[in-house]
Amino acid sequence: MGQMLSFKLAEEMEKVVQLEKKARQLEEEIRNDVSKQDLVMTEVASRVRKLEELHLREVEDLSKLGERILKEEELSAKQTEEVRQLREDNHTMRDLLLEKGLLHTLPYETLNRVLGYPSQV
Repeated sequence: MGQMLSFKLAEEMEKVVQLEKKARQLEEEIRNDVSKQDLVMTEVASRVRKLEELHLREVEDLSKLGERILKEEELSAKQTEEVRQLREDNHTMRDLLLEKGLLHTLPYETLNRVLGYPSQV
């Protein structure tokens, strides 16, 4: 009976050794998994930072583009007003020339310009 208890004790001790070995193995796997997760999280954080920087640059670029568009629209409006004023001046000049009876004395190119027709080059 003593041998049987000894044998049972040896079996139980072997099970304990195997369980401890398995526990160490699982702990090592968990440490490895945590290390891998840390690496992945570091990479994700790095990519997020890069995307945020890219987004900020794009926002700045769009802002600059918007400013440029506004300036171009202002310039276009100014040029449109200048063209309108030139046409008005041409009409006024034509009316004055008609009033004074001088319209027929102008050279052909000048007459076309005064009347607002495109010049023929």
